[in-house]
Amino acid sequence: MDNEQPIGKILKVLLNQYRLQQKLHEHSIQDIWSSVMGKTIAAYTTALKLRQGQLTVSISSAPLRQELSQGRDKIRRNLNEAMGEDIIKEVIVR
Repeated sequence: MDNEQPIGKILKVLLNQYRLQQKLHEHSIQDIWSSVMGKTIAAYTTALKLRQGQLTVSISSAPLRQELSQGRDKIRRNLNEAMGEDIIKEVIVR
């Protein structure tokens, strides 16, 4: 019997089955945030939350918050590119 499957496929099934995929994506975004956005923006970032494709970014500086709000599509594209998947559908800056 040939019941062998690639380990990557098995891990994806398990992550989805135990509903861990969302947490894994959120953790990955937190890991790459400073490299994608830069250390200055990362220093003003107080929280990153990912829920159902919606990334909520909390920024402590009002001028920076305004600037990032205008570049939400670019942030989404850059993070999705860094992740290698189309995970983020929308970015909300607060």
